[in-house]
Amino acid sequence: MNLSEKIEQVKHGAVSLDLRGMNLRNWDRSIFTLTGLNDLNVNRNELTDIPREIGSLTGLVELYAGDNRIGRIPGEIGRLVNLAVLYLSRNRLTDLPREIGNLTNLRILFISSNRISHITPDIHKLSSLVGIHAANNEISQLPKEMPQMSGLRILDLSGNHIQQLPQGFEALNRMIELDLSSNRLTEFPRAALQMRQLRSLSLAGNEIEEIPPEIENLSELVELDLGNNLIQSIPSGFQRLSKLKTLRLSSNNIEALPEVFANMKQLEVLDISGNRIQKAPLSIIGLRTLKELYMRDNRIEKLERGFFEMDKCDILAVGGNPLESPPIDIVNMGIEAVREYFEFQK
Repeated sequence: MNLSEKIEQVKHGAVSLDLRGMNLRNWDRSIFTLTGLNDLNVNRNELTDIPREIGSLTGLVELYAGDNRIGRIPGEIGRLVNLAVLYLSRNRLTDLPREIGNLTNLRILFISSNRISHITPDIHKLSSLVGIHAANNEISQLPKEMPQMSGLRILDLSGNHIQQLPQGFEALNRMIELDLSSNRLTEFPRAALQMRQLRSLSLAGNEIEEIPPEIENLSELVELDLGNNLIQSIPSGFQRLSKLKTLRLSSNNIEALPEVFANMKQLEVLDISGNRIQKAPLSIIGLRTLKELYMRDNRIEKLERGFFEMDKCDILAVGGNPLESPPIDIVNMGIEAVREYFEFQK
């Protein structure tokens, strides 16, 4: 169906217009006469702008304009007061207009993979907003008004230049997913320790050296990624993170791990690769739900037989260690060869 036919459908009562992947370089101005439109999708085209006439589509609930070449959003976007979803990821935006603060019914905002260097302070006016996806931009500082967005549940700011969070950020205590990976944090953000409903937290790819003991406050965590930092030790409070299913501590400076895993009875993925660990905690062996265990590139010389007898563990990666028992060449031959080795040692 061509563009004209799709527009004609809307004129006869359809409320959605799907123009994805049609190689559009310019907007057909007749689109802006379709005042009954609820859903407009122009993803994956070659559009360079959003015309001011977008403000005439006041019935829009969802607007998708990602994967284009759009460099600017007009202030008229603020007239779309019924908008609940705004998708602008993978464009060439450098900022958002102040008028975006008028979108008081907006629930999810997607602006990832642009060139945005700052977020307008007016964003705090979006009282219905529950999710912001702003990964892979050039944001170095968040607006001081952001802690007023008490309804925020999901925040993805990965791949930016953030060094610290604004004062009062702990007020966002309804957050369930927080991603600050690949930024420039040098300290574990204390505000995150007050977000006791968090289920997913990623601080990977920063320059964090220490994990505060208050990490134990985050007892609802299911996923925790602290990989690629400068962490040297793990606090004993980790044992209270009993709901974890995924724990990533790879590429740090950890020399020893305490026996904190016994209570993690739901853990499925554990990655401690790329550290300086000399001895793998025996409490890992008792993790009956573990499916993937990564211990590559450490300083482990000996692994107990139990590591090779975990029933549900499909992936056991131990390469890059100076293993002597069992010998690394036996390990490279597979689990069965390792089990035969231990039988022979009896």
